[in-house]
Amino acid sequence: MTKRVYLLQFGDFKQLSKAEAYAFVNAEAFKVVYEGFNYLIFESSRTVDPYFGSILRVAEYYSSVEGLMDLLSEDLSYNEKSIPWSVYVLDDNIAVAEKLRHKIESLIKQSNKKSIYVSSTSVFSEKGGVSLTKAIRKRLATDGYEFILARWGTELAVWRTIKYLDLRGFKERDLSRPYKNPLISMPPWLARVMINLASPSPGRKLLDPFCGTGTILIEAVDSGLDAYGVDLDPSNVNGARENLNWFQAKKGKTADSHVVLADSRRLTEHFPECYFDVAVTEPPFGPPLKETVSLSEAQAIADDLRDLYSSVFYSLSKVLKNSGIVVFTLPSWRLKTGGLYELRVEEILEKSGLKLNKHIGNAALPIRWSKPDNIIQRLINVASKSSS
Repeated sequence: MTKRVYLLQFGDFKQLSKAEAYAFVNAEAFKVVYEGFNYLIFESSRTVDPYFGSILRVAEYYSSVEGLMDLLSEDLSYNEKSIPWSVYVLDDNIAVAEKLRHKIESLIKQSNKKSIYVSSTSVFSEKGGVSLTKAIRKRLATDGYEFILARWGTELAVWRTIKYLDLRGFKERDLSRPYKNPLISMPPWLARVMINLASPSPGRKLLDPFCGTGTILIEAVDSGLDAYGVDLDPSNVNGARENLNWFQAKKGKTADSHVVLADSRRLTEHFPECYFDVAVTEPPFGPPLKETVSLSEAQAIADDLRDLYSSVFYSLSKVLKNSGIVVFTLPSWRLKTGGLYELRVEEILEKSGLKLNKHIGNAALPIRWSKPDNIIQRLINVASKSSS
């Protein structure tokens, strides 16, 4: 059986990408063979086509540095089109990359092929957006050649990019959906990461007990999951349904989706026990804040939320299958005196039958994600229900 070797490049939020990478590898029972500073290498007995929320590039092993020119020369002999190409460095091998770039350029000219050299830094802009045209970027990862230089153990290896993070797709789903409420919405890419951390296989049932505008539900449907949402606000229920109908019509998705107007503290009134495979959610974080708060203010907000959280997770555990996974965010508040005020997650889950997971592979949990100016920060947690 032929082994294929792949590389996953972490994004700017390294801990988040690392957890997403390990969740994918573990779920598919692939073998991790090396972890670099900002990438993970694994073996697979089949081709892979994952859809990530935070992994910038997926690349496949192409050749050793020494064998690159011979293999590329053979590939070029079958290629009739103009060729977009690039060389990208994941380790500190700039000098080697420059030598390879000149050799590749010379080889392409000798083969009388038309080519478009794409600077590796132009694939993703400084703000995280994609600055190449969609057509060139698509070709670079299909019939073009973006070569990545990255160490595999002690040896420097050459990898060929086969897929980029779909920033355009996430942006479209964020901005084009009909119902929006920025105060209660998370970025679609983050919703996809959280779903991937739960590692559900297609056809499984996912519940979001605080579905809001339906961001998590849309990403769940796009993942091939049956998506169920609950919200106490009729406007959100109607809006989430509208967004799901829009997305399914646009993409031709046929996965099951349901949004229920209900109180998530009483989920067993609407769903059978042990019904859902996974739950992914972001509960309400309390009032929006424009400036840091005092310790007493943070404690007051936390006290208002603690009982709600505890009740919902207790209820959620009832409708979750044994060994089911819950991925959820909780808020932390920046204090005027510096530092953060955090809820004690263990206390919230104490009576729920859910147990916090401390890691996914070599990625430590929980994971803090926030922007520098955020007063309220997200702490991403993963918990599992006991199988007993």
